[in-house]
Amino acid sequence: MSLNVASSGNSVLVYTGEYILLYCSKVKVWFSGQKDKNEFAKTAKGDLYLTTHRIIFLNKSKKQETMNLRSFSFPFTNISNVEIRQPIFCPNYIVGDVEAEPGGGFQGSVKLKVSFTGGGAIDFARALQRAANLAKQRAQDPSGVLMDGAGAPGGGGQYEGPAQPAPPNYYDLPPPSYDEIQAPRDQFPLRPEPGTVMVMESNPPYPGIAPSYMTPDQQLGYGQDGQANDPRMNVVSGPAIYRPPML
Repeated sequence: MSLNVASSGNSVLVYTGEYILLYCSKVKVWFSGQKDKNEFAKTAKGDLYLTTHRIIFLNKSKKQETMNLRSFSFPFTNISNVEIRQPIFCPNYIVGDVEAEPGGGFQGSVKLKVSFTGGGAIDFARALQRAANLAKQRAQDPSGVLMDGAGAPGGGGQYEGPAQPAPPNYYDLPPPSYDEIQAPRDQFPLRPEPGTVMVMESNPPYPGIAPSYMTPDQQLGYGQDGQANDPRMNVVSGPAIYRPPML
């Protein structure tokens, strides 16, 4: 997990080649296990993003005691022990253990709790578990050993380069190589507000859920000729209209 590096003002920062699969607003997050960190001291409310590479939370709380936490993010390879809790008298919530990234603003691990006031905890958790399992599989070589850097990505530092607003259709249709997690879009019909997603000019520093043997263009749904290699990518609303620059 990294603190306050996945946001710029009121916008969330995503990498080139990273897609938002699910978006959920008005969630609550709690932390335990890091009493000395002000960022973890209070309950925060905001927006939650499940992308092709990680989880991102953007704090929308107005309370002064939560201002130390602007955002947090973590790759799928850094979360474990994900569980769904279903209390009788309050909304369902997800719990999990998240390890700090190098340069992420804290050390060790923290227990994360996410409550979905509008529902959808079970569907979100299942998609998260599928994504985490796939990312860990993609990060392994044929012998089953995590490749160098896959378990400890260097994504904790603050991004200093330029970022461009994502196109309006950025949330419309994930590339076909990401279908495997079966993201329940019907349970999360809302989309990020226009102008609140910025695309950085750098690639993700950790594995995502696309097969590791695929090139970045193939992961995004493009063939060797630069054309969409799936019929769905040719529709006007699909992401083939916008191709983020690859480094």
